Amino acid sequence: MPTPNELRVLRTAMELGVVTKRKISREMGINTEYAGYLLESLSKKDFLSHISREKFELTPRGTDALLFQLRHIKGILEAKAYGTVRLIETTIKKISNYENQMIKQTIARYASE
Repeated sequence: MPTPNELRVLRTAMELGVVTKRKISREMGINTEYAGYLLESLSKKDFLSHISREKFELTPRGTDALLFQLRHIKGILEAKAYGTVRLIETTIKKISNYENQMIKQTIARYASE
């Protein structure tokens, strides 16, 4: 599995199509030596391929790694959204119950007068 910085490189390669050390360093705000290290690392792992001396492009394996990450993030967001919806539903039920109790108490108070 790629590291977080490697995933950023893969996303950049997906967006730009072809990447170089300079493009990566500019996009990520890192020095060109580190960008070169990331590109070579991803190339050795078969997430990127050399298309010329300085240029790299995403491989099918790199695309799969990005899809895996996106599905993982989607699952987390769906779980959080489900939890948030459940919390809102529970809160609305509690508020409705409190409201009903207050109405009943108000009616009982006026009825006893």
